[in-house]
Amino acid sequence: MTQVCPNCAEIVDGDKQEETADSVRYSFDCDEGCHCEFEVIFRAEDAVITVSPREVEA
Repeated sequence: MTQVCPNCAEIVDGDKQEETADSVRYSFDCDEGCHCEFEVIFRAEDAVITVSPREVEA
């Protein structure tokens, strides 16, 4: 999954970390030294995908 880092605006490819019935979590390591996680939540009633960035303390 490709996403834009909310900290340094670099486009990064994420590695899938955890998958549940209704969400998938990806982690991203940027060249700028950032490490972020994104949680993609699938909402069955309206099929909306929500991507919420979370900065991870190094």
